[in-house]
Amino acid sequence: MHPRTLFVVIAVFLWAGIIIWSFFWIDVLFLFVIVAPLTYMGFADIFQKRQAIRINFPLGGRLRYVLEDLRPKIQQYFIESDTDGAPINKIERSVIYQRAKKTN
Repeated sequence: MHPRTLFVVIAVFLWAGIIIWSFFWIDVLFLFVIVAPLTYMGFADIFQKRQAIRINFPLGGRLRYVLEDLRPKIQQYFIESDTDGAPINKIERSVIYQRAKKTN
């Protein structure tokens, strides 16, 4: 099953389960404080048009960008500098990415 389809199925069953469970225990509705924003973020990922990884892997695709943001910090303190990479270091790779994104 495709991750996008899996996300939709899980979201529907989770919402239905919480609603059904709330008939027996009303306090379970507080789970919507966690589930509703995550569901919103997942559907926002599916319907956005800029990043294919977020379209195909809702919520999980966001982890890539979080880790990408943490990468320089981890690399700076634990691994190596930006110029030690092989075969292409981080500085050259970021220039390549920037040039590839420009469509002029």
